[in-house]
Amino acid sequence: MPVGEAFLSATLGVLFDRMASRPVLDFFKSQQLNAPLKKLKNKLTIINRVLDDAEDKRHTDPFVKQWHDELKDVVYDAEDLLDEIASEVQRSEIEAQSQTSLQKAQDFASSHNPFKRRKNERLEKILETLEDLVDQKDALGLMDGIGGKPSYQRTPTTWIPDESVIYGRDDDKEAIMKWVLSDHPNISNPDVLAIVGHGGLGKTTLAQHVYVSSTVPDCFDKKSWVCVAEEFDVFKVTKDILVGFTNKSSNADNLNQLQSELMLVLTDQKFFLVLDDDWNRDYSKWEDLLKPLKFGRKGSKILVTTRDEAVANLTRTSPIYPLQKLSGDDCWSLFEKHASLGTDMPSTHRDLVWIGKQIVKKCDGLPLAAKVIGGALRGKRESEDWKNILESDTWDLANDNILPVLKISYQFLQSELKRCFAYCAVFPKDCAIYKEQVIRLWMAEGLLTQSKGNEDIEQVGEGCFDDLVSRSFFQKSERKYICRGGFLMRKCFLMHDLINDLAKSISGEFCFNGVDRSCEITGRIRHLRTDGWELGKHIFTIKRVRTILLTDWAIEEEVIDRLTTLTRLRVLCWHSSNELPDAIGNLMHLRCLDLSNSTIGRLPDSVVSLWNLETLILFNCEELEELPAKISQLINLSQLDIRGTDLTRMPPHMGKLKKLGELDYYIVGEESDCSIKELGPLERLRGRLLIGNLRNVSQVQESVEANLKGKEKLKKLSLVWNDEGIEDSFHERNVLEKLQPHSNIEQLSIYGYAGTRFPDWVGNSSFSNMVVLTLEECKYCCPLPALGQLGSLKRLSIIGFEEITVVGTEFYGKSNKPPFGCLESLTFIGMRQWKEWVPYSSKDEGDGAFPLLQKLVIEDCPNLIKTLPVDLPSLKMLAIDSPEVNQLDLGPALEEIKIYNCENLKCLFAAAELKHLKRLWISSCPNLKEIQFTHLPSLTKLIITGSDSLESFSLDLGPALEEIDIWGCKGLNCLSAAAELEH
Repeated sequence: MPVGEAFLSATLGVLFDRMASRPVLDFFKSQQLNAPLKKLKNKLTIINRVLDDAEDKRHTDPFVKQWHDELKDVVYDAEDLLDEIASEVQRSEIEAQSQTSLQKAQDFASSHNPFKRRKNERLEKILETLEDLVDQKDALGLMDGIGGKPSYQRTPTTWIPDESVIYGRDDDKEAIMKWVLSDHPNISNPDVLAIVGHGGLGKTTLAQHVYVSSTVPDCFDKKSWVCVAEEFDVFKVTKDILVGFTNKSSNADNLNQLQSELMLVLTDQKFFLVLDDDWNRDYSKWEDLLKPLKFGRKGSKILVTTRDEAVANLTRTSPIYPLQKLSGDDCWSLFEKHASLGTDMPSTHRDLVWIGKQIVKKCDGLPLAAKVIGGALRGKRESEDWKNILESDTWDLANDNILPVLKISYQFLQSELKRCFAYCAVFPKDCAIYKEQVIRLWMAEGLLTQSKGNEDIEQVGEGCFDDLVSRSFFQKSERKYICRGGFLMRKCFLMHDLINDLAKSISGEFCFNGVDRSCEITGRIRHLRTDGWELGKHIFTIKRVRTILLTDWAIEEEVIDRLTTLTRLRVLCWHSSNELPDAIGNLMHLRCLDLSNSTIGRLPDSVVSLWNLETLILFNCEELEELPAKISQLINLSQLDIRGTDLTRMPPHMGKLKKLGELDYYIVGEESDCSIKELGPLERLRGRLLIGNLRNVSQVQESVEANLKGKEKLKKLSLVWNDEGIEDSFHERNVLEKLQPHSNIEQLSIYGYAGTRFPDWVGNSSFSNMVVLTLEECKYCCPLPALGQLGSLKRLSIIGFEEITVVGTEFYGKSNKPPFGCLESLTFIGMRQWKEWVPYSSKDEGDGAFPLLQKLVIEDCPNLIKTLPVDLPSLKMLAIDSPEVNQLDLGPALEEIKIYNCENLKCLFAAAELKHLKRLWISSCPNLKEIQFTHLPSLTKLIITGSDSLESFSLDLGPALEEIDIWGCKGLNCLSAAAELEH
């Protein structure tokens, strides 16, 4: 049956690899336990042969399901046992580095007889359970080698759904939009319409297309989208509505205060609100939610989506809108897109169209089914693969609420993907899933298989995640993220409710997500997302738990202490921690410790005993001032995130962490064992790296030994000097010379560099991948480096160069190619001595600089007289703040102009019509007398302030104007407007 291997095959593969590892073999050999080890291999091999059949039958046979769950249980136990053995051997080796490998294991075993005895007892129990399972397989009728196991081929390119296209819903959208825009005096306020239909029909997708319609903003003062989901908490939903309307958080801690705030926001305001995925059947809760919403102006609308017709009847004031299935043709179009069937398909593949149409018939008009099954077949061009889908018995399953078609897509995943997907049952419905976080969790749980090539395990995880996205198991989304400056939109992923149900059905009692109360927390639980109260309630039950994701702040001290007895824990995410227990070092299996956004001030020294720790996340731990001095003992650490901490120095010997791939921040110390040369052995560094306190580099050779040039996987590099004044500019230049990164670098920032010139590599054309360059507070540098030949550069910022008086021809570089050929954004700020910008001259007409420049910002440059290059054909945004400027040449593509503090500017004109200009700001230009624009048909906003010499001007504007604000112009005595504005 399954094209992909059984769910447990990947786990058994990991077990076989672990049994063949050197530490495990050394231990079993030293204890004369080769026979039990061989027996363990044999039993697992026998069971592995029937896994495909068991995977198939467990959906329909409860006895096979029980057998499968018991097998999963004992496999987890065996994995834990071997992991403990390997960890203890590794620990003993670190403590006795002078001995041979075999001596280490022997000495360790002989001096730890209780350890040996406990492991033997557990091994015997595991073998006994496996023996029983082997005996049962024949009685259950499990067959060897059912189905093929062709090697899994990853999709060559990632398929990302085009959310801008909606199939077969044009009439539905038109009907909903007609209701949204209607404004009858007799309708209720607010008017509520409910779209109802079972999961997978596309209710949310339809609501999204209505919500983003271009006509909605014109008809409503405010709009908000809230996902309600299964738990209908009036306080939470009200707060989400308020945040959506205002884009501001509320500090209200009770419902009365919160609803008062919402009432004030909505009074006399016409609003549009979407309540997506409503499951609430409690009429009193609905009435409570409506109270402040009734203060909105007449014509306000609430659009509800729900699977439950009872919910629809409870909420609606307009007739229910039942969403129907897609027509056969529309369902086929959706399937055809996601299966990548095109008109250019070879004739040899025409039979796939016939098979595909039979599959679409079984999709029964469900958009989600067509999308997921199409994604599963994307890239497959063998008719046998398509027939396997068509002829699968799983289509006929109807014993639960999971769409059978989704089970098929799951069954045809490779075993590694099955395990990764099933693990995601730990996330409740509508929970934001962040790619980097999920990959870390998969790594910690050992769900990823290291490839034999050069791929890092993190890259393997990225490939698995992208595969699941391409098959629609995850959907792209965005969530508001509260940060110090307010709100940010952060990219994330979601699982459709049906997909989430599928994951829960696969994981069964091994996963608990803290929301689904139909599941119980039992001794079998391995992955747990819960709050502190629930954790305390079950702390003595969950002895074999491997994942704990804590969701709130209230955890009793006794429970915190008990955490350290959960010795099989591999993942602990605890964002409310202010102190870790000293016994945290007992968690020998721990791979991932995430304390981000917590108030923790120090890590206990016992953290360095976590030999298996791979990921340590301390992001935004603002009170954390230091790391344990012996953190270099964490030799398996691959990610250390210390952004947003209060660290001032690094622990010594960081270079020993040779597996470290992600180190966002490194602080150069004065001592030799904290110097920049500690970066040298960290050959796996990738992604982004900020190196701070570079003034502490006392010897140029230390920069050489850092070997940044050899770190080809680094994409973003920031080099930061602490600002203590210039001491030896020649030394600083030599240091920077040797900090040349690999040519693969994409983003480079240099801050506080105290040299007087940049080394030649800065701006060298060999950096063909560089797209962003920032040079900031390099106060003594003169002239600017030659940057014009960075062929891929799109964004350039030059800030705080206090010695620059002329930006001359050296800025463009020496080459036959026009400089800055790809540059889109150019910023100059704080160039207080800058007087002249020498234009680029070319012998060939049409080969000017900056052909693609769209944004030019010049701020705090008080002495600049000659400003812009004459010909900037693509310039869309110009912002300038320079008192000495007396003339501006405005290009025809401009969409936004901001002119501030240009004291000598007397006339503003454009040679060509500015037909694309949308926004014009003029402020504090006291000598500006004339504004000469022929026609501004696209202008939406005009603001003129503090321009006392402006006496008159004509507004030859178009009908697009939305806002005009003119004040502080004392000399203005005449303002004329075009006829089309007089209304």
